[in-house]
Parts: sequence; structure tokens; C-alpha cells
Amino acid sequence: MGLSEQRLLRVMSNIEVLSLDTDHVICRQGVRLSAFSHVLDGLVGAGVPDKNGAITPIHIAGPGTWFGVDAILNPDAVALQTICLTPVRLLVVPLVDATEAFEQEPRFAQYLAQLVSWRNQMLVDRLVLMSQGSPQLRVVMGLALFAEALHSSNSHLPTNELDDFQEIPLKQSLLASMCGVSRGIFS
Repeated sequence: MGLSEQRLLRVMSNIEVLSLDTDHVICRQGVRLSAFSHVLDGLVGAGVPDKNGAITPIHIAGPGTWFGVDAILNPDAVALQTICLTPVRLLVVPLVDATEAFEQEPRFAQYLAQLVSWRNQMLVDRLVLMSQGSPQLRVVMGLALFAEALHSSNSHLPTNELDDFQEIPLKQSLLASMCGVSRGIFS
């Protein structure tokens, strides 16, 4: 990630590992994330809550993924609510440490800029396909998003190696909502 050894040694004492349950709210909409976090196990989703408090994830972070870059780059509150979609274990770096590293470590700042650029391009590509495609294409693209999040980190460019089978540990209604189709079409 471009951090110097001295920076890593300074930050190590502040890093925590958290275990959180499904539906645990990591950060509410309108509040700034307090940490730069790495998903060790599980799935984290960020989305806009509906009237009942449930969210439809827009972004999904799977094992090996860093999230919270927006809090480092932007001091404003987030527009999305971040929750655990499954039981999750996180490696948590306090935001103050991550922000200091961003300001003082050029290689880390470059890494974050490339990461944000790559994620934005993936989001644009997905949104174009989802808006122009048939319901079947939206299902395939939505499932591909989950498979990618579960298979490899979106903290770096993906590998081309995929398993033949990938279990998605979420309810079909959430998957259908994420794909932008009804539960019936999803089935």
C-alpha cells in the first residue's frame, strides 16, 4: 500500500481487530467513518437506508478489501450507511492514523488515488450495463459483483483466477434488490 516501515511500526499499536454480527451498523448515513478498515472475513455493504431502515447495498467489500478511503479523502459525512451483510472480522486503522499517512506518505496517497479511480471506473461500467441491460443481464451483473467481492479483494486490481463455484451467503430478496429486479425475476 506504499506505507513506510517507520509508519507501519507507529500505527501497529493503534490497530484493532473487530468481530461484528450480521446487520451491525458500522457507520450510519450522515456520519463520517472513524476508521480505515480491512475486511478479513465476511461481507460489508454500503448503501442508502429505506424508510424501514434496511439498506440496499451499492458497494460491497469482501475479504481482502479496504474501505473507508472516502473518509480519508473527504472530511464530510458519508451519504451511505455501512453495515455487516454477514458476520465480519475487520482490521481497523484509526482514521487519524490513515489521514496522517495520506498526508505524509506519497506512495500511500498514490495507492489510494489509484484505488479510488479504479473503483469509480468499475462502478461506472456496472451502472451503464445495469441501466441499459435486460433484467437477466442485471441479475448476471449483480451476481458477478458479489462473486468478485467474495473471490478477490477490490483493494487492488483483480486476478483472472476464479473458482468454478462461489456461494453467496445472502437472502435472495437482498440479491434481487441489489440487481435491480424483483424477487420473481431474480429466481
